[in-house]
Amino acid sequence: MRFWAGSQTGAFALVVLVTFFELFSSAVSADEKSGRRAVVVGGYQFEPFVEGEGGVSPDFATMLNEAQTEFLFKFTHIPAKRRYEQIADGKIDMMFFEMPVWGWTEVASHVETSAPILSGREIFVSRVGHKLGDNVFRDLRERRIAITFGYHYAFLGFNAEPEQIRSRYDVVFANQQRFTLRHMLMGNADVAIVNDAFLRRSINANPMLADRVMVAPFADQHYELPIMIRKGGPISLDTLQGLLSRLSADGTLKSFFDREGLGDFLIYP
Repeated sequence: MRFWAGSQTGAFALVVLVTFFELFSSAVSADEKSGRRAVVVGGYQFEPFVEGEGGVSPDFATMLNEAQTEFLFKFTHIPAKRRYEQIADGKIDMMFFEMPVWGWTEVASHVETSAPILSGREIFVSRVGHKLGDNVFRDLRERRIAITFGYHYAFLGFNAEPEQIRSRYDVVFANQQRFTLRHMLMGNADVAIVNDAFLRRSINANPMLADRVMVAPFADQHYELPIMIRKGGPISLDTLQGLLSRLSADGTLKSFFDREGLGDFLIYP
């Protein structure tokens, strides 16, 4: 009986082991079977580009996959603060809609940037009916400001370190822009900073929001968002530029961003 029990256990373990290797081999060879070179695209929570499991960036990867057969763009979630080391270490190959001034100086030798694809702004917003009216945007050191953890703002000198920020301003942090906006709307902060693309999509989804939010006459920063590419990665800058140029010429880029509600932000040549 002991021999039979051992045989059963051994046979079961063998089946499990074989099944595991079959599944692993299938996953590993998926790209080989498709004949495509995998390109790992990193992304962190940054609405509207990454929103939970969705957003513009995962949709953009899907669009690129449908537009050609040489590369397989595989989107993966990464921590915002680790994006620099992950691209330098080769764990990811590119990032969509990212600005070089957002902390990339130390790894600049590892990356290249495409031509800008989208324009955008980080804007100051407050709630309609605030007791200070438009004056709420004056002298920000006297206001409580809601900002998103890990983001780089011009009025802070692109410094994203929480303790240094707290030493200069009265701030409340949120992990996502929707919570940053909520802090302001609920009265936990006088002013919030969000990007205009996020606000546009939020109002499109909830038109009544337009009557609750007022926007400052000045912006924290204006930017033009390219794709950041790892040097020596599976796709070269020239190849990516060629793909984007084709998609721009045939109207695919415009159609894509129109569907995402961001057609007005497209600036790619």
